[in-house]
Amino acid sequence: MARRKTPRVINVTARFAEGDDLNLKMRVVKFGKVRQLVRLLDDDSVPAVEMMGALTDELTASIVSWDLVAEDGTPIEPSAEEIDDLEFTEVVAITEAWLAEMTGPSDDLGKDSTSGANFPGQPLTMEAL
Repeated sequence: MARRKTPRVINVTARFAEGDDLNLKMRVVKFGKVRQLVRLLDDDSVPAVEMMGALTDELTASIVSWDLVAEDGTPIEPSAEEIDDLEFTEVVAITEAWLAEMTGPSDDLGKDSTSGANFPGQPLTMEAL
């Protein structure tokens, strides 16, 4: 059966130092977009503000939904203006969580693993000759 080319949406949790996580549903970024962003980041002639604008644009296009609410509890729709209104550390946390979810190992990796357990007996290199 052939694989269908459909946009993939992943669950992302941005963890903040204050402990109030932000849960998002985000589209997986396309390889061509990654190439464009890397090219932009590597170009020393591009002003930093332009790079940050490109990141804001990509985040805005990729966020399907989030559980961010105003002080009165009303939901806030994801938009470039709302991303600009976040603290810098919050945007970094969202970006890092998004990248980690797309590229990093699964949280389930290593579950029920005996990794770190002591070896039953001495390793061969420790035996007396």
